[in-house]
Amino acid sequence: MNGSLLLAAVQTLTNLCGSVSVDTFGARVVSYRPAGGEEVLARLADGSGGIALCWPWFANEGPDGCRRHGVARYHGFEVVSRTDSPRASELRLRLRSDEMTRREFPHDFVLTLVVRLEERLTLRLIGENVGHEPFAVTEMIHPYFRVGDARQCVVRGLDGCRYRDNMHPELGDARIWRGDYCVTEGSKVFAFADPARAHALDLSDPVFGRTLSFTSTNDLKAVVWSPGEASGKGKNVTSRLAPGEWRTFVCVENGTCYGDRAYVLRPGERHVLERTVSVSHAGAD
Repeated sequence: MNGSLLLAAVQTLTNLCGSVSVDTFGARVVSYRPAGGEEVLARLADGSGGIALCWPWFANEGPDGCRRHGVARYHGFEVVSRTDSPRASELRLRLRSDEMTRREFPHDFVLTLVVRLEERLTLRLIGENVGHEPFAVTEMIHPYFRVGDARQCVVRGLDGCRYRDNMHPELGDARIWRGDYCVTEGSKVFAFADPARAHALDLSDPVFGRTLSFTSTNDLKAVVWSPGEASGKGKNVTSRLAPGEWRTFVCVENGTCYGDRAYVLRPGERHVLERTVSVSHAGAD
């Protein structure tokens, strides 16, 4: 049963493009190394990190008393298939609703994660309503990217987006961000002006001399999160970080968050959220 799987089992794809490892408990990507490159994902002292899934709710948007970030991260996924080839390997994991998931989310669903390793890493999260009643979903693909120093990192591609500052929710999300986004600005939620088209963002890391580039589809918002020196003081910040550990990672998330932008899956419908990650190095041709 999904909920009874207690021991993690890690699946690893390796080919000429690099390697990616996925923990089947929660379908969390725990490592991504492009060929000839360094680790892209952060693993934190408290055991968090990698690329986690938030589904079918983000943060504390679930039913009262339910765990943060949905049910997907707390249950074991089954391996549906894997394909190994020199330059295009794929792993498909699946979570079906059962007695355990219905304790927090009383609906019938199938959630599939497709992990594809090519010259870039692609994640495809597919949610399906296999029941008889519609249900609302908020979701996030939630990566922790390993960086040399978060204070020097810049996110590009957010110019013109409306944004919300979680430290000042009273200001709403009508303000417009202009220019590049320095991570030292804190954590913010950005709304894409045109949800129908693909979105592209870059995370520039001058210490490691690399840029992480992302594309995404079927998402409405992006979250840039870095806890800063306030680690442990804010209610949305982990208090289990090692001293100074906040400097070693930046989260650039994508999906649909906050109930005012939830989407509804009707019986028989499915929704596909996609994210790609690629790496380039300063001075590379």
